[in-house]
Amino acid sequence: MKGTKLICAALSGMLLAALAVPCSADETHTAETYEGDGFTLSYQLEDAGAAVVGCSSDAVNVTVPDTLGGKPVTSVEESAFNSCGTIETVTLPDSVTLIGDGAFFGCTTLKSIALPKSLTKIGYQAFYYCADLESINLPESMQSIGDQAFLACLKLTTVTLPASLTSLGEYAFEGCEGLTEIRVDPENQIYCDLEGVLFNEDMTRLIKYPDQHAGDSYTLPDSTTAIANWSFTGAKNLVSLDLNKATEIGKDAFYICTALEQITIPEGVTVLPGTTFGGCIALKQVQLPDSLTELGDYCFVNCPELKDITIPGSVSTIGNYALGFTLDTETKTTAKVDGFTIHTRVGTAAASYAKENDIHYEKQGAKTGLVLVIAGGVLLLAGAVILAIRLRGDKQNNAPEAATDAAKEQETPDAPEKE
Repeated sequence: MKGTKLICAALSGMLLAALAVPCSADETHTAETYEGDGFTLSYQLEDAGAAVVGCSSDAVNVTVPDTLGGKPVTSVEESAFNSCGTIETVTLPDSVTLIGDGAFFGCTTLKSIALPKSLTKIGYQAFYYCADLESINLPESMQSIGDQAFLACLKLTTVTLPASLTSLGEYAFEGCEGLTEIRVDPENQIYCDLEGVLFNEDMTRLIKYPDQHAGDSYTLPDSTTAIANWSFTGAKNLVSLDLNKATEIGKDAFYICTALEQITIPEGVTVLPGTTFGGCIALKQVQLPDSLTELGDYCFVNCPELKDITIPGSVSTIGNYALGFTLDTETKTTAKVDGFTIHTRVGTAAASYAKENDIHYEKQGAKTGLVLVIAGGVLLLAGAVILAIRLRGDKQNNAPEAATDAAKEQETPDAPEKE
C-alpha cells in the first residue's frame, strides 16, 4: 500500500496534466446518438467514416456496431469513454484504426477490451489508470502506442508487442504493479525482449523492467550502456542489481525499488538525475564512481536506511535534498535522516552541501594523511638505521689501522703505586 501511495504521488503531476484532457466531443461537428443494449453512444460522421465521441456514464458492457449513420466506425476519439465509471467490457469493430488520447482515461472498472485487427494507433493516456484491466491483446496491425498509454493499469500482468510496432511512447507501462513480463515478437525491428525485460532492438538501451518481474537480482547484459527514464521504477522484487557496463542512467530510473539494498554505479556514469533512487527504503550501501559529476534534486530522498555515503571529489553539483533527507509526499515537508554522514574531501561540493544543510560529514583523507605520516616516519627510521649501519661498518673497517697508530704514539701506562 505504501508503495502504491508513493507511485501515485510521483504520478500526480502527470495526473493533473491529464485532467486537462477535455471530456466533451468536438463541437465543430454535430454529434449523433446510437442506442445500444444498456448504453448510448455519441458519434460524428466524417469523410473517412464514423467517430465515437462519447458514451453514457452508466454503461457497463458496450459493443460498438460496425457502422454508425451508415458509415464504418473508424475511430474512438479523444476522451470518448472517460466519464464511464461503471464500464467493464468493450468490443470494437474491425474497421477501427485509432483509439484517441485519453479515450478510456480513468475507466477504473474496465476489465477487458477487444481490440480490432485493423487498429494502428493507441493515443496518449488512452488507458490511463484502467486499474482493473487484466490483459490487452495488441493486434498485428499496431504501429504506435502513445506516452503513458497504459500507465497505472494495476492488474495488467503480461503484454506482447507485435512485429508491426514501430513507436512506443515514454512511460507506456509505468505503474503497472502486476506486470511480470513484456514480450516482443521476434520479427520486430525496433524492440526486443530478454526474458520479459524490454530493450531496443540491439539491446544497447533498457526500456522497461516490469514491476513484478521474477527474481530478486538482475544483471544488465554486456551490450547495455543506457537505462531509460523510469525503467526500473516500482520493481518491487529487486534486492541486488548489477549495472554492468551502463554509462547513462535516466531520470527516476530506480524510483521506489523498495527492496533494493545495495548498488554500485559503474565508472563512466556522469549524472544521476532527478529522484534516481528516491523511495528506495531498504537501500543501505551505495558506491559512486570517480566519473560522477552531478546528483540531481531528491536523488536519494526517502532512503532512511542509507546512513552514510562517500562522495567523490569529481562531483561538482548536488541538487536540493539530494542526500540525507526524507520527504512527506502528502504534506511536502522534509526531514533529515537520523545519523546520516557524508564522507568527502575538504573543499568539495559535497562538503559545501553538508555544511549548508547541517549534515554531519567526515573529512576524507585524514586517515590517508596519518598513513603518510607513519609511512614517512618508517622511511626516516629506516634511513637512520641504514646510515647507522654504514657508519658502524666504516668505523669497524677503520678500527685496526687506528689501533695500530694509537699504539705507536702511546707508551704502556705505569702500574699504580701501592699505598
